[in-house]
Amino acid sequence: GLRRGVSAHPARVPPLLRRAPRPAPPRPTSRCACRRLAPFTLAELRATLCGTGSIEWTEAELSRHILPAGGYTKHSKVYQLLIDELQAMAHAERRAFLNFVTACPHLPPVGLASLEIEVLPQHNGAKLPTAQTCGNKLYLPEYTDAASLREGLGEAFANAEFGGLHERA
Repeated sequence: GLRRGVSAHPARVPPLLRRAPRPAPPRPTSRCACRRLAPFTLAELRATLCGTGSIEWTEAELSRHILPAGGYTKHSKVYQLLIDELQAMAHAERRAFLNFVTACPHLPPVGLASLEIEVLPQHNGAKLPTAQTCGNKLYLPEYTDAASLREGLGEAFANAEFGGLHERA
């Protein structure tokens, strides 16, 4: 590597590189840090670092933090269908929804408030929802009934497991 090249040709190497420090060995884990975490339970630490395992939300929370954009309004049919569907979803479907839209199957510790998911019209002619996880954006086709929306979301969630149906930037 660099050191072998430096030692083989010392005249061609600037003095700073000749004295390049070696990386420090890893420090042993400090017991002091563990003592600072002792007041917290494993569940509290997991919730703080990874989000909550339980995905609970109300219609009011959904309406406040799932935001219509790109021409959709709170009165758009597809937006209202989505809010209704999100309320009706079982826990596993809620996890799949969060994973599809945010790339994380958990709610953050403060809930939906920190996600601010945007719902936009699907403009590329696709028949299934797509998502842009880096921006928490969900693109929906113009579904006209709950059954079509549910079916489209289900297929999108299933395909997301294989890396599909996410917008390419």
